[in-house]
Amino acid sequence: MAKLKYDESFPGRAREYAAAGMNDSAIARKLEIGSETFYAYKRQFPEFAEAVAAGRQVIDDDLETSVIDLATGNCFVTAVTSGSSGRETKTVRQRVPNLKAIVNWLKRNKQYADEEPAGIAEAKPASGNIMTNLKYDASFPEKVEAHAGNGDTDSRIARRLGISPASFYNYKKQFPEFAEALDRGRRQCYGRMRKQLLSMALGECAVRTETYRDGDLYKTTLRQLPPNLPAIKYWLAQRDSKLSGMGLEANGAYGTNGTYGPKTNKTVSAQRDSKLSGMGLEANVAYGLNTDKTEDVSVQRDSKLSGMDGNIESASAQAVSKLSRTGGRHFDFARLHKSHKSHRSRKSRRR
Repeated sequence: MAKLKYDESFPGRAREYAAAGMNDSAIARKLEIGSETFYAYKRQFPEFAEAVAAGRQVIDDDLETSVIDLATGNCFVTAVTSGSSGRETKTVRQRVPNLKAIVNWLKRNKQYADEEPAGIAEAKPASGNIMTNLKYDASFPEKVEAHAGNGDTDSRIARRLGISPASFYNYKKQFPEFAEALDRGRRQCYGRMRKQLLSMALGECAVRTETYRDGDLYKTTLRQLPPNLPAIKYWLAQRDSKLSGMGLEANGAYGTNGTYGPKTNKTVSAQRDSKLSGMGLEANVAYGLNTDKTEDVSVQRDSKLSGMDGNIESASAQAVSKLSRTGGRHFDFARLHKSHKSHRSRKSRRR
C-alpha cells in the first residue's frame, strides 16, 4: 500500500522541509502521510531517505558556518530607530569574537594542528570508476582549497562543486591532488582560528560600528578590545600541554625565567609556597627567587610574617627571653590588675 501512495515529488519536498528544520513527524504531516508510512518510504525508497538526510546536512552546514562567523566576529547586529521628526537612523554593530566558538572549533579540528598532513598518502591514482573520472574537473583542487579555507564542510563543498557527497569522497581516495588541496584548506582555516585566538589574547581585536542616517553612512566607530584573560589561559595551556593542568603560573605566565619552557619541580613548589604564604607574586618577582634554592622562599616568607626583616634568630631569642622572664607562661593581666588594686586599697586604709 505504501508504494501506491508514493509520489515522485516527495524527495524534493522532503529535502526542503528537512532543510527548514522540521522533524520527521512534521515532514509527514506536510506530505499528508502518517509517520509509519514516512518511515516505510525511507526504507523502501533510497532517494527519499537520501533527500531527508541531505536536508538535515544543510542545517548542520549552516550551523558550522554560524560557529565560524561567531568565532571570527563576522556577525552583525542591526538596530533601526526613528526620531520624532521621522528621521531614520540605522546602526550596524559588529559582534565581539566568541572565545567559546573558537575553542570549540579548534578542539573539533585538532587533527589539522600538526605540521605534516595525515592520511593523504593513502590516496590512490584514478582507476576503475569511469563515470567518476569523467566528472572530475582539473579546477576542483583549487576550488576545494578555497572553500575549505573558508571553513566549509565536506558536504557543502560537494554542493558548491555540483557533485554528490559520494563522488566527493571518491575523489579524495582517487586523486591525491584533490585530497592535498582539501587538507591545505583545512589547515589554513585552522591557522586563521589560532590567529584569531592570539589576537584576542593580545588585545589586538577591534569591532566596528557603522551609523547610517537616511540611508547614508554618517559615522564609523572602531572600538579596540582589551586582552582576553580566558584566551590567554587557553593559549598558554596549548603551548605547554604537559603542565596545562597545573594552573596559569606553571605554564609560563609568571615563569621565573621569562620563557614558556617546562619548569622544574623546585620552581613549581616555590610558586605553590608563595601562594600559601599569602605573598602572591612577591616571593617570585619582587624578592628575586632563585630557582635553584627554594629555601629562600621560606626565609622570605617567615621574614615577612615576623616583621623582623629576615632576622629570624633575633626574633627567636626575644621570644625565649620573654618566656624565661614569665616562668615559661604568659602574663595573667587580669590577676595582676586585681592584685595591684588591692595593694592600693590597703595603702589608702593605712593612711
